[in-house]
Amino acid sequence: MNKNSNMLTWAAITHPGARHKQNQDALLIDQDIHQSSWHSTGYLDKALRHLFAISDGVSQSPNPSKASYTVLEGLLQSWQIIPDATPVQHKEYIQSYLDKNTSQKLSGMSATLIAALFNGQKFTLFNSGDSRAYLIDKQGITKLSKDHTILQRMIDEGEITPGEAINASSLYDGLDQCFVGRSLDGPPRIQVCITDLNPGQFLLLCSDGLNLYLSDDEIMHHVINSESLEIGLNRLFRQSIACGGEDNISIIALSAT
Repeated sequence: MNKNSNMLTWAAITHPGARHKQNQDALLIDQDIHQSSWHSTGYLDKALRHLFAISDGVSQSPNPSKASYTVLEGLLQSWQIIPDATPVQHKEYIQSYLDKNTSQKLSGMSATLIAALFNGQKFTLFNSGDSRAYLIDKQGITKLSKDHTILQRMIDEGEITPGEAINASSLYDGLDQCFVGRSLDGPPRIQVCITDLNPGQFLLLCSDGLNLYLSDDEIMHHVINSESLEIGLNRLFRQSIACGGEDNISIIALSAT
């Protein structure tokens, strides 16, 4: 038997990018939150529960690095205290935790979230904002998350077509939903998706520092055609930097055997 059978293989990277000294992203693998510049790979038992998440601090808000880290702290605490919580329960806990840890001075600090909770059989994913989840195999790449942006809302409501959106003003790129400290509106809307991860498939989570610079087809190409997850992520990272890479970038990739 292969020593890695019945395991989840993971690789992850978070980095400030080509222009920033400070990383406004944060990344969570089970019990550990990482920020600044970090990369690693490993194996996890498929029979156990696992948690993976990325949060991207909104740069126009107060202290975005603290916002992303605090959102992941809230998610981790919720996952530890309420093992069978629904995504809605998690988002409410995160919002409460964020509010409690947002000072009056930092009121309005904001961050996105993409989270993947593994229960030993399936992944439950939920997101708010524009951090993404993809399912990738040799047949193609499928976006499992939904961007919460003004532009996406305009597409959903029929105000603009996807073709017209390509050339739409950057004014419409703003977030429509995300976690906001001391928000008067309460928790944000979330998108929920449940998926299997079969042999030959890859689950990829990322902040927009990846998909702003690489197309879905480019992301798929490097994941499918690399000798390992770690090599694939390094290629994605290097190409995003080569294409401009001005934003912070965080990626988690998973495969199952």
